[in-house]
Amino acid sequence: MIVSGLYLEHNASEVSNVSLTVLSGEVVLELWPGNASLTSNTSLSVDESSPIPLHVVHRVHTTSNEPACYMYTYTRKSAHDEQAKFDAMDASVDDVADAEPGPATKTFRGRIKQRLKNLERAVGFVSNAFLHLMYSVPMATRVRLR
Repeated sequence: MIVSGLYLEHNASEVSNVSLTVLSGEVVLELWPGNASLTSNTSLSVDESSPIPLHVVHRVHTTSNEPACYMYTYTRKSAHDEQAKFDAMDASVDDVADAEPGPATKTFRGRIKQRLKNLERAVGFVSNAFLHLMYSVPMATRVRLR
């Protein structure tokens, strides 16, 4: 039985790999998987954590005399999806070397060229900042005349 007046009800649906970690105090994590008969409670104290399943409404009840402090750790779904795309691109790099140039190869090469341009600009910005710090005067490392 939970004896407390303070609780947080939450449903983490836009993220994955969710866990709750208690930083101070004591809490009870109450999971509601959609069926009241399957409700489960987990007591957590300082430095303990518990995973939270996706699409499950849960409540965090404070059971200590002092206020509890806890944090959620998670992975955004979009970041996870982006990582999966990059992994797929890395896997396809081996196939690209053996294949004839096609539309997929051209778009991959276009992405690589754009990344190299961005890297070149970043190095330019850093070198300009370095020169500005060294000489206390804004100095451009390269000037384009048209």
